Amino acid sequence: MKRLTTMALLALLLLAGCTSNGSKGREKGVIDSLSTVFYDILGNDPDRALAFTDSLEGAGVWSEAVANCRRAQVYSEKYQPRMSEMYVLRAMKDDQLKHEDLRTYYFAYNLLINAARNMGDTKKELEYATKAWAEARADTSFTSRNYAPDFLTLIGNSQFTLDHYKEGNESYDQAYILYEDVLDGARSFSWIYPEFMLTVDAINDNLFIDSIARVQLWQPRMQQSYDKLVATADLPDYVKDECTAELEITKAKLYAKTGQMVEAEQHYQAFLKTDYAHTPGTQRSVAAFLRNAGKWKELEEAINASDSFYVENDSYKTMEYLKDILGQRFRTQLQLGEKEAALQTANRLVSLLDTVNEHIQRDNAEELAVVYETQEKEQKIVEQQNELMQQRVVGVGIALALVLVFMVAYALDRRRHALRLQEKNAQLQLANARAEESSRMKSGFIRQISHEIRTPLNILSGFTQVVTTTGMELDDATREDINSQIIENTNRITGLVNKMLELSDANSQTVIERTELVEAEQIAALAVENSGIAQASHLDFDMQLSPVAGKLVLTTNQQAATRALTLLLDNARKFTKPAEAYQQNSSDGQRKQATLRVEAEEKVVCFVVEDTGIGIPASESEHIFEEFVQLNEYYDGTGIGLTVARSLARRLGGDIVLDASASNVTRFVMTLPR
Repeated sequence: MKRLTTMALLALLLLAGCTSNGSKGREKGVIDSLSTVFYDILGNDPDRALAFTDSLEGAGVWSEAVANCRRAQVYSEKYQPRMSEMYVLRAMKDDQLKHEDLRTYYFAYNLLINAARNMGDTKKELEYATKAWAEARADTSFTSRNYAPDFLTLIGNSQFTLDHYKEGNESYDQAYILYEDVLDGARSFSWIYPEFMLTVDAINDNLFIDSIARVQLWQPRMQQSYDKLVATADLPDYVKDECTAELEITKAKLYAKTGQMVEAEQHYQAFLKTDYAHTPGTQRSVAAFLRNAGKWKELEEAINASDSFYVENDSYKTMEYLKDILGQRFRTQLQLGEKEAALQTANRLVSLLDTVNEHIQRDNAEELAVVYETQEKEQKIVEQQNELMQQRVVGVGIALALVLVFMVAYALDRRRHALRLQEKNAQLQLANARAEESSRMKSGFIRQISHEIRTPLNILSGFTQVVTTTGMELDDATREDINSQIIENTNRITGLVNKMLELSDANSQTVIERTELVEAEQIAALAVENSGIAQASHLDFDMQLSPVAGKLVLTTNQQAATRALTLLLDNARKFTKPAEAYQQNSSDGQRKQATLRVEAEEKVVCFVVEDTGIGIPASESEHIFEEFVQLNEYYDGTGIGLTVARSLARRLGGDIVLDASASNVTRFVMTLPR
């Protein structure tokens, strides 16, 4: 979000600084002065900026399109992206704004892209940026040429977020070429700053995917842009400080990544001398450098400082906090061997997960309610204005006819209101039913998670008391057994946390990159090994591979494919355990069976997992893939394994289904494209 906000501010500088010649010059100067007043108000009191906008629109100083663009700015500042998007789309309707003020029109596109990013919708962000780029490219005006590389940069940002690295680098390269063309002879920092930030983005994105060759291509470009920037006469000190910090920390990360630790440390110390280095916005860059440099203790201290900032500003109820603070702290503590502290961090992460989800859902619901309420009020205002206009046209001479029209309109309005009320009541009842079901499943999930964590924690606590008891002497065999138990239960908790992190990605629509050539037999073998099903003492397991299917090579992602199949096998292992172990009916005395078959079809490879466990009713064949669903509460599990498995398979271009036609067995079929 930081890059786009900076770009929007620079666009505002261009808007406020532009002048016009001719007969409308004085009028334009007045409007620019009012815009400056608007920005000052916006920085201190966004709500008052809304009232100021309404006043200028009512006085006819700003058109409806410009006023809606200003309202979008206000809601972007208030971090209400849906409201911002709504007003931008109104501002850009019918191309009125484009013909009235082209600079403001392209700035509106920046607001639209920013709204999509703040809503976490990267595909929509890419769609808006692509549309803006197409319009700027098709126009030969000076203004369009200036904005075109900005939109290409945003396209590259989105493509990297969606893991389309090749396309992202192509967009960055083309944007840089356009910047060099536009900036030939530029003397103001506001023109050069976007190019410098492009080079920083390109380096950081390629560092993330370990594309060192691409990074080394961009490094001299970054230095060249920085040199041009600091040579400008109008460069403010705070912008110079920020750019210097970005330059030094980016170089530090690059040298640390390539193992040149002396140079990395020099640039990191130069970074720390800037004021910008000590602001919360640098937390991710600092963390990336410290990880690459292996400075885990310093990373832990930086994370703790950032944690304090989140807590003081009541910003810890976010996915960003779970990932950037708790997730990083957990991995750092493991690197430092602080296992007990890592367990405490894992517990806090799990306990906050539901709170964060509820907080996000509540904020989204509240903002949507405001959007709907605003649309409804404005619609009523339009209807009232239309009615008033009709009354003026008709006149006093046909007052009786107006009364009749009013009565008919009133009756229709009442009928529409009654129908709308019925529809809302039906929607409310459906929403309440879904909320109750969701609450019930989440409660069960939380109970199960508590049990899953409490059991290994109790074991770890017991062994800790044993080994720390004064005078306790242990032989080598006992000590080795205790050590094995501690490692096993620590891994169990770590696995649970990883599974929770997998769940956060389960609803993602991002396609997983398929670039690896893997034999179907290798995927099956790895999944069997990872699930431990072949060593399960309560069942007989058999893996069947035809000569054709077993040696068939797939173009896929080995890790994701193996993980999805592992979850299916783990499901079969769990639900074939003896029933008496879960306080149900006695076992029938027969050993259970599980089978994995690999079959080849024309366009896909099928991985078929069958078991003779407790079974699944045909009516539940889709329900079981939803989050937190557990058909039998006596069995262990969290209700998320099948959700994650199907998500992975679909993002690989395949699918997982329950074959409801199978009798006497539970049969899951995972298909992957050949």
